[in-house]
Amino acid sequence: MEPVGEIINKAEYPNHVWSYDFVEDRTERDGKLKILAIIDEYTRERLNREIFRNGKEAQTIVETRRQEYNNHRPHSSLSYLTPSEFARRYYERNQLTEVKQPVKKAGSLSL
Repeated sequence: MEPVGEIINKAEYPNHVWSYDFVEDRTERDGKLKILAIIDEYTRERLNREIFRNGKEAQTIVETRRQEYNNHRPHSSLSYLTPSEFARRYYERNQLTEVKQPVKKAGSLSL
């Protein structure tokens, strides 16, 4: 049986596929400690670790990282362009006006 609501990609090079994991623990004084870890699936390197207080804060952190990855961070596999700039140039070059999704779009994070 296939997982529902998941798109599974096999990482073929660094920064190709990222995964994230939430970890929850308790401090000595019984306070909650929540951690978001983002991992490069190819290198298995932890790209960052964020500690947050609630689900809304975690959503903000994930969205900030997604925006950074897609709009501000150049990728060597895309000739050192950001994914959004690469897509813009591709669609301009091929005179495409709409994005055709080859796979189901991933949903937003909800906690």
